[in-house]
Amino acid sequence: MSPCMNDYRKADGSVDWEAYRAAEVASGARCQRCGDLIVFSQGVPTTCVACRDIASDPGPVMHPKVIRCPKCGAVSVLANWDSGDYGGAKYEEGSHVVPCETCGCQYTIETHVSYSYTSPAREG
Repeated sequence: MSPCMNDYRKADGSVDWEAYRAAEVASGARCQRCGDLIVFSQGVPTTCVACRDIASDPGPVMHPKVIRCPKCGAVSVLANWDSGDYGGAKYEEGSHVVPCETCGCQYTIETHVSYSYTSPAREG
């Protein structure tokens, strides 16, 4: 069963998002690697299908939040780039050379960027 956000409210009414997300991962509602929601949770910590695929598929793989070292297979999460830069990979279209955090191997990843737009609500 997924945790209830109200159980993570602070005295000031705000939500302790870090604790709530950790509880979602612990309950299996979110992937323990990339943090994506898992629709049919089994109630135990798990990884989503995309993260299982990136870890097991020997060919080129695409994922919206993680990359895999071609040498050692280590997976690194890139979804929350505070600076927009990860060892040479930038949040911009194109090829970028990145270092593996585990074995030090330098390899090239491709970044694909897309945009969507939100319009304001209709008036009246």
